[in-house]
This record gives sequence, structure tokens and C-alpha cells, in this order.
Amino acid sequence: MTVHTTYFGGLPSLDVETGTVLAVVRRPHDFINDATERNIRTLAPSEDLLTAYKQVEEAAENDGERLPAKVAWESVSFEPRYRRRLQNHVDANRALSKLRNRLRNGETLTLVCWEKNPRWCHRRVLADVLVEPFADIDVEHHPEPFVPEPEPRDASLTTFGGDGA
Repeated sequence: MTVHTTYFGGLPSLDVETGTVLAVVRRPHDFINDATERNIRTLAPSEDLLTAYKQVEEAAENDGERLPAKVAWESVSFEPRYRRRLQNHVDANRALSKLRNRLRNGETLTLVCWEKNPRWCHRRVLADVLVEPFADIDVEHHPEPFVPEPEPRDASLTTFGGDGA
């Protein structure tokens, strides 16, 4: 059995058995009902956490940071705060329990949200928390979490004070 994660833009090209597709977003759009079984808003980050993340990400982007999502993720302590929410929020616990029952019954689940890179996305954390009680359920992220390669720079020995010889 497998829990898949992806972003909305990646759904059409997902070439795996997606089973039940569930959105887990705080700010849904109308098309979500066409693309998924339903949205489980209670498993999305809290409004406060999402707002803080987006504000720091935008500021980092404006400052020219190479990885604004990483800066935001780390600056707002996103993962530990989101894990605490999943652990302590009654409705989140209830939703996790229902999803775990579906997994026990052999369902394949696909969790979907907006963020393309699961490296700095709540759905990666959610999938890990969801499968914690199971030894036989894998998590597959589509695409795999990644850290973008640094952009190549034009440099020569003269740039570093050499004469190029």
C-alpha cells in the first residue's frame, strides 16, 4: 500500500494508481471538487502558520534569496508547529484516524495541495504522520522532494584576482 503526495498541477501527469485523491488545503478553489474526492481543510496548516510562512517567503523572495521557501520553512519553524497542530487539534486527530482506517481497509490515498516541491510542504509532513502506525505503507512524493541546484555563475580566474594564466 502507498500514500502518494503531489500538487494540483502534477495530478494530470501522475502515472500511478492514485486511489482516493484528497485535497488538504486551507484556501481551496472551485476546481478542487472536480479534481479530488474532497478537501480536508482541518489537515491544512493553520491560518496563522500559513500566513506567517507566506509573508516570510515573499520577503525572502523580494530580498533575492535563492530558496525563499526554505527560508520561510525554517524561519517560522513550520514543521514542528504543523506536527503539533496535527497532534493536538481534535478535528485533525479525527481526520487522521478516519484516513488511517481507510488505509487499513486497503485504500490507496493521494494527498494534494498547491506546493510543487514537497521538501517545504505540509503534505510531506502529513503523509509521514499519517503512516507512522504502519510498517507496511510507503509514502511516494510526486515529484520527489528536492533542493534546487545553485544557478551557475560566470566566473574566471581574473574574477578571483588571478590573471587567467
